[in-house]
Amino acid sequence: DFMSSYVIEINSDLRKGECEASDIDEAIAWAKEKFQSGSPNEESRMKNDSNEQTVQRQGSSDANEYHDNGIGKVEPPKTETEKLDENIRMWSYGKETDIRLLLSTLHHILWQESGWYTVSLVNLKGNSQVKRAYQKARLCLHPDKLQQKGATFLHKYVAEQAFSILQDAWAAFISEDVSI
Repeated sequence: DFMSSYVIEINSDLRKGECEASDIDEAIAWAKEKFQSGSPNEESRMKNDSNEQTVQRQGSSDANEYHDNGIGKVEPPKTETEKLDENIRMWSYGKETDIRLLLSTLHHILWQESGWYTVSLVNLKGNSQVKRAYQKARLCLHPDKLQQKGATFLHKYVAEQAFSILQDAWAAFISEDVSI
């Protein structure tokens, strides 16, 4: 398997304790995005691997069976929805009930024409700011609005999944706010 790593340099101001968790979260999100987008060398390597898998699969009677390429087992390529599911899982993992983190990283799974603009975690400190950002996200992701915009099946799929996750996080946020 291909392994990549990024070094996140923390400048001297942040080492002195002036660092906020949001700065670290943003740096981690940046590194994940860079890893997911891949480097040019990785893309060409992945294309070569894909071509090899296609050649191996041509004589197969079952597209879902595993193939041995001499190094290990090679699985069939993922469908678009499987790739989207994986991206959505990565986006929401560990922050399922943290509406602030979900909203500040929502741009990682949405398409460019979605109407959603990046919201910094720093801009989501107050409850009213969170509520406003959540309402904007609902407008961008709501199935009726997507229908009006003529979104593709894959866009609707991502929006539906994100919409559900955000609703659950919102419910958790509201319940915390009421208990305080």
